[in-house]
Amino acid sequence: MGAFTERLKKFPWRDSAVFTLGIANLLAIATLFFIPPDPIEPGRTPWEWWGWIARAQFMPAVLALDFAVIAATIAATLLFGRIYCEAVCPLGVTQDILRKASFLKRLGVRRVCPRLPVSRPVWIVRLCVLAAVIILAAAGLGAFWLDPYAIFCRALALFPLEEQDTAFIVFAAVPFAAAAVLSFAGKGRIWCNAVCPAGTVFAILAKFKIGKTRFNRACGRCRECFPAHDAQPQGGKQ
Repeated sequence: MGAFTERLKKFPWRDSAVFTLGIANLLAIATLFFIPPDPIEPGRTPWEWWGWIARAQFMPAVLALDFAVIAATIAATLLFGRIYCEAVCPLGVTQDILRKASFLKRLGVRRVCPRLPVSRPVWIVRLCVLAAVIILAAAGLGAFWLDPYAIFCRALALFPLEEQDTAFIVFAAVPFAAAAVLSFAGKGRIWCNAVCPAGTVFAILAKFKIGKTRFNRACGRCRECFPAHDAQPQGGKQ
Protein backbone atom coordinates (compact mmCIF):
# COMPACT_ATOMS: atom_id res chain seq x y z
CA MET A 1 0.00 0.00 0.00
CA GLY A 2 2.84 2.40 0.79
CA ALA A 3 4.47 1.85 -2.60
CA PHE A 4 1.09 2.39 -4.32
CA THR A 5 0.48 5.74 -2.63
CA GLU A 6 4.00 6.91 -3.47
CA ARG A 7 3.50 6.01 -7.15
CA LEU A 8 0.14 7.76 -7.15
CA LYS A 9 1.71 10.95 -5.83
CA LYS A 10 4.18 11.01 -8.75
CA PHE A 11 1.48 11.25 -11.43
CA PRO A 12 1.51 14.78 -12.92
CA TRP A 13 -2.28 15.02 -12.83
CA ARG A 14 -2.52 14.33 -9.11
CA ASP A 15 -2.13 17.93 -7.89
CA SER A 16 -4.32 19.30 -10.68
CA ALA A 17 -7.05 16.78 -9.92
CA VAL A 18 -7.01 17.56 -6.20
CA PHE A 19 -7.03 21.31 -6.87
CA THR A 20 -9.96 20.96 -9.31
CA LEU A 21 -11.86 18.85 -6.77
CA GLY A 22 -11.20 21.50 -4.13
CA ILE A 23 -12.58 24.30 -6.33
CA ALA A 24 -15.70 22.25 -7.09
CA ASN A 25 -16.16 21.62 -3.37
CA LEU A 26 -15.74 25.34 -2.57
CA LEU A 27 -18.33 26.37 -5.18
CA ALA A 28 -20.73 23.71 -3.93
CA ILE A 29 -20.49 24.98 -0.35
CA ALA A 30 -20.96 28.58 -1.48
CA THR A 31 -24.08 27.54 -3.41
CA LEU A 32 -25.47 25.75 -0.37
CA PHE A 33 -24.82 28.80 1.77
CA PHE A 34 -26.70 31.21 -0.46
CA ILE A 35 -29.57 28.79 -1.18
CA PRO A 36 -30.87 27.55 2.20
CA PRO A 37 -32.92 24.34 2.36
CA ASP A 38 -36.64 24.64 1.69
CA PRO A 39 -38.47 23.42 4.83
CA ILE A 40 -41.54 22.52 2.75
CA GLU A 41 -39.98 21.04 -0.37
CA PRO A 42 -36.31 20.28 0.39
CA GLY A 43 -35.92 18.41 -2.89
CA ARG A 44 -36.14 21.71 -4.75
CA THR A 45 -32.81 22.99 -3.38
CA PRO A 46 -29.18 21.86 -3.76
CA TRP A 47 -29.26 20.68 -0.14
CA GLU A 48 -31.12 17.60 -1.31
CA TRP A 49 -28.45 16.84 -3.91
CA TRP A 50 -25.10 17.72 -2.39
CA GLY A 51 -25.86 18.89 1.15
CA TRP A 52 -23.63 16.06 2.39
CA ILE A 53 -20.62 18.18 1.39
CA ALA A 54 -21.37 20.67 4.17
CA ARG A 55 -22.01 17.85 6.64
CA ALA A 56 -18.62 16.33 5.74
CA GLN A 57 -16.70 19.23 7.32
CA PHE A 58 -14.53 18.02 10.18
CA MET A 59 -15.23 20.38 13.08
CA PRO A 60 -19.04 20.35 12.63
CA ALA A 61 -18.86 16.55 12.44
CA VAL A 62 -16.86 16.43 15.70
CA LEU A 63 -19.34 18.67 17.51
CA ALA A 64 -22.27 16.68 16.12
CA LEU A 65 -20.53 13.39 17.05
CA ASP A 66 -20.90 12.18 13.48
CA PHE A 67 -18.59 9.20 13.84
CA ALA A 68 -19.01 8.08 10.21
CA VAL A 69 -17.60 11.37 8.89
CA ILE A 70 -14.87 11.44 11.54
CA ALA A 71 -13.78 7.87 10.75
CA ALA A 72 -13.82 8.48 6.98
CA THR A 73 -11.75 11.68 7.35
CA ILE A 74 -9.18 9.98 9.57
CA ALA A 75 -8.91 7.01 7.19
CA ALA A 76 -8.41 9.32 4.20
CA THR A 77 -5.69 11.21 6.10
CA LEU A 78 -3.85 8.00 6.94
CA LEU A 79 -3.96 6.97 3.28
CA PHE A 80 -3.37 10.25 1.44
CA GLY A 81 -2.08 12.71 4.01
CA ARG A 82 -3.81 16.05 4.54
CA ILE A 83 -6.33 15.49 1.74
CA TYR A 84 -9.01 17.23 3.83
CA CYS A 85 -6.97 20.44 3.86
CA GLU A 86 -6.22 20.12 0.13
CA ALA A 87 -9.66 19.38 -1.29
CA VAL A 88 -12.40 19.51 1.37
CA CYS A 89 -11.71 22.56 3.54
CA PRO A 90 -13.04 25.65 1.67
CA LEU A 91 -10.68 28.02 3.49
CA GLY A 92 -7.72 25.88 2.53
CA VAL A 93 -8.78 25.79 -1.12
CA THR A 94 -9.25 29.59 -1.05
CA GLN A 95 -5.67 29.97 0.13
CA ASP A 96 -4.44 27.73 -2.67
CA ILE A 97 -6.30 29.85 -5.23
CA LEU A 98 -4.78 33.05 -3.84
CA ARG A 99 -1.32 31.48 -3.69
CA LYS A 100 -1.51 30.45 -7.35
CA ALA A 101 -2.87 33.85 -8.37
CA SER A 102 -0.30 35.86 -6.42
CA PHE A 103 1.87 38.09 -8.60
CA LEU A 104 4.56 38.08 -5.91
CA LYS A 105 5.94 34.74 -7.06
CA ARG A 106 6.62 36.29 -10.46
CA LEU A 107 8.70 38.95 -8.74
CA GLY A 108 11.07 36.31 -7.38
CA VAL A 109 9.75 36.23 -3.82
CA ARG A 110 10.89 32.92 -2.40
CA ARG A 111 8.17 30.74 -0.94
CA VAL A 112 8.56 28.35 1.94
CA CYS A 113 9.28 24.91 0.57
CA PRO A 114 6.14 22.81 1.20
CA ARG A 115 8.15 19.60 1.38
CA LEU A 116 10.25 20.51 4.38
CA PRO A 117 9.35 19.27 7.88
CA VAL A 118 7.70 21.83 10.15
CA SER A 119 10.11 23.52 12.54
CA ARG A 120 9.88 23.10 16.31
CA PRO A 121 8.75 26.71 16.99
CA VAL A 122 5.88 26.31 14.50
CA TRP A 123 4.84 23.06 16.16
CA ILE A 124 4.83 24.77 19.55
CA VAL A 125 2.62 27.58 18.23
CA ARG A 126 0.14 25.28 16.53
CA LEU A 127 -0.11 22.95 19.56
CA CYS A 128 -0.72 25.94 21.84
CA VAL A 129 -3.49 27.18 19.54
CA LEU A 130 -5.07 23.71 19.44
CA ALA A 131 -4.92 23.43 23.25
CA ALA A 132 -6.50 26.88 23.63
CA VAL A 133 -9.36 25.94 21.28
CA ILE A 134 -10.00 22.70 23.17
CA ILE A 135 -10.01 24.50 26.53
CA LEU A 136 -12.39 27.20 25.24
CA ALA A 137 -14.70 24.57 23.76
CA ALA A 138 -14.71 22.58 27.01
CA ALA A 139 -15.55 25.78 28.91
CA GLY A 140 -18.47 26.45 26.59
CA LEU A 141 -16.89 29.59 25.13
CA GLY A 142 -17.14 28.47 21.52
CA ALA A 143 -15.22 26.12 19.26
CA PHE A 144 -15.82 27.88 15.97
CA TRP A 145 -13.61 30.94 16.38
CA LEU A 146 -10.74 29.35 14.44
CA ASP A 147 -12.61 26.57 12.67
CA PRO A 148 -11.74 26.97 8.95
CA TYR A 149 -15.21 26.05 7.74
CA ALA A 150 -16.81 28.57 10.12
CA ILE A 151 -14.34 31.27 9.07
CA PHE A 152 -15.22 30.70 5.41
CA CYS A 153 -18.97 30.75 6.07
CA ARG A 154 -18.72 33.91 8.18
CA ALA A 155 -16.91 35.57 5.27
CA LEU A 156 -19.79 34.61 2.98
CA ALA A 157 -22.27 35.95 5.54
CA LEU A 158 -20.70 39.40 5.27
CA PHE A 159 -22.65 40.07 2.10
CA PRO A 160 -24.51 42.33 1.80
CA LEU A 161 -22.36 44.51 4.04
CA GLU A 162 -25.05 47.10 4.67
CA GLU A 163 -27.05 44.52 6.63
CA GLN A 164 -24.22 43.72 9.07
CA ASP A 165 -23.17 45.48 12.23
CA THR A 166 -19.59 46.56 12.80
CA ALA A 167 -18.85 43.90 15.43
CA PHE A 168 -19.81 41.04 13.13
CA ILE A 169 -17.89 42.55 10.20
CA VAL A 170 -14.72 42.66 12.28
CA PHE A 171 -15.30 39.18 13.75
CA ALA A 172 -15.94 37.67 10.32
CA ALA A 173 -13.51 39.63 8.18
CA VAL A 174 -10.33 39.65 10.28
CA PRO A 175 -9.59 35.87 10.37
CA PHE A 176 -10.48 35.39 6.70
CA ALA A 177 -8.44 38.42 5.66
CA ALA A 178 -5.47 37.22 7.74
CA ALA A 179 -5.49 33.80 6.06
CA ALA A 180 -5.93 35.36 2.61
CA VAL A 181 -3.16 37.95 3.00
CA LEU A 182 -0.69 35.43 4.42
CA SER A 183 -1.35 33.11 1.49
CA PHE A 184 -1.23 35.82 -1.19
CA ALA A 185 1.98 37.28 0.22
CA GLY A 186 3.93 34.31 -1.07
CA LYS A 187 4.34 32.18 2.04
CA GLY A 188 1.76 29.50 1.26
CA ARG A 189 -0.70 28.19 3.80
CA ILE A 190 0.70 29.83 6.92
CA TRP A 191 -2.77 29.87 8.49
CA CYS A 192 -3.24 26.14 7.88
CA ASN A 193 0.26 25.21 8.99
CA ALA A 194 0.64 27.42 12.05
CA VAL A 195 -2.79 28.52 13.31
CA CYS A 196 -5.66 26.30 12.18
CA PRO A 197 -6.58 23.76 14.91
CA ALA A 198 -8.07 21.35 12.36
CA GLY A 199 -4.89 21.59 10.31
CA THR A 200 -2.87 20.69 13.40
CA VAL A 201 -5.02 17.61 14.02
CA PHE A 202 -4.50 16.45 10.44
CA ALA A 203 -0.77 17.23 10.60
CA ILE A 204 -0.51 14.94 13.64
CA LEU A 205 -2.52 12.20 11.91
CA ALA A 206 -0.43 12.59 8.74
CA LYS A 207 2.65 11.59 10.72
CA PHE A 208 1.21 8.07 10.66
CA LYS A 209 0.36 8.16 6.95
CA ILE A 210 1.04 5.00 5.01
CA GLY A 211 4.07 5.45 2.76
CA LYS A 212 4.92 8.93 4.01
CA THR A 213 7.86 10.84 2.53
CA ARG A 214 11.13 10.52 4.40
CA PHE A 215 13.51 13.46 4.82
CA ASN A 216 17.21 13.42 5.58
CA ARG A 217 19.33 16.11 7.15
CA ALA A 218 20.55 17.40 3.80
CA CYS A 219 17.01 18.28 2.64
CA GLY A 220 16.62 22.03 2.43
CA ARG A 221 20.24 22.68 1.43
CA CYS A 222 20.16 21.66 -2.23
CA ARG A 223 18.00 24.71 -3.10
CA GLU A 224 16.33 22.78 -5.95
CA CYS A 225 12.94 24.00 -4.68
CA PHE A 226 13.88 27.65 -5.26
CA PRO A 227 14.10 29.71 -8.48
CA ALA A 228 17.27 29.30 -10.53
CA HIS A 229 18.25 32.96 -10.16
CA ASP A 230 18.08 32.56 -6.40
CA ALA A 231 20.48 29.61 -6.30
CA GLN A 232 24.04 30.05 -5.15
CA PRO A 233 27.15 28.17 -6.20
CA GLN A 234 27.85 25.03 -4.25
CA GLY A 235 29.81 25.83 -1.14
CA GLY A 236 28.43 29.38 -0.99
CA LYS A 237 26.67 30.90 1.97
CA GLN A 238 23.30 29.24 2.64
